[in-house]
Amino acid sequence: ETENSVIICDKDGVLEWVNRGFERLYGLTLEQFTAKHGKTIYQTISNPDFKEVVNEAVKNNRSITYNSQFTKETGKTLWLQTTLTPIFYEDGNLKKLVAIDSDITKIKEAEEEIHKQKKHIEEIHKDVTDSINYAKRIQTAILPERTLLKEHFTDHFILFKPRNVVSGDFYWWAEVTNQLVITVADCTGHGVPGAFMSMLGISFLREIVRKEYMTEPSRILHKLRKEIINALKQKNIESEQKDGMDISLCSINTDTLEMQW
Repeated sequence: ETENSVIICDKDGVLEWVNRGFERLYGLTLEQFTAKHGKTIYQTISNPDFKEVVNEAVKNNRSITYNSQFTKETGKTLWLQTTLTPIFYEDGNLKKLVAIDSDITKIKEAEEEIHKQKKHIEEIHKDVTDSINYAKRIQTAILPERTLLKEHFTDHFILFKPRNVVSGDFYWWAEVTNQLVITVADCTGHGVPGAFMSMLGISFLREIVRKEYMTEPSRILHKLRKEIINALKQKNIESEQKDGMDISLCSINTDTLEMQW
């Protein structure tokens, strides 16, 4: 006794015998099944190449496994996995074909669900990746051009290698009258959180240096610290997360070449 369906066919594929598992699986007796779907195993499989597959199995004296769908009288569609084995006489001639069917509907449904979830995750990943790449374009756009450095320095370089697509590090400079303010910073966090902090830092520096005309490093950093604390609503509580940035800033007088740091 087995839960699987067992079908025995003659050498021409005509169905001769089925077990109780067949009747439970298909919901039909052998007589009912052949009357509705045909007397041979070839008639029950929709694949037009199925006979060639069986002939190949017989030729090589080996079992074959294939999947197929079957719709029951109730309208429910089953996924079946069938192992078809040729049986031979001692003289090598084909005697019988034995087919064992297993219901793999739940497996197929699970695979379909996994496929849907995978597709959904890939779509989310694409949306997130596209957003991050767009954020990179914005972050790159707000970083200063090298033109100002080229005007004042014959030899200089920028080493900027973000760990992620967007970065929590930034560099920035600006010239106010005869003062060249240059800064590099490392914000807390990596990736998107760090990038938000870097954009916040650049925005405040623009306000402080370009609009308020501050060029003294101590005053700039003091003002920047106050702006960051206010923006992040930090209250200096011990358990509070300390978001911010490590920053190095210098101011160079382009007339006297005196540098403050």
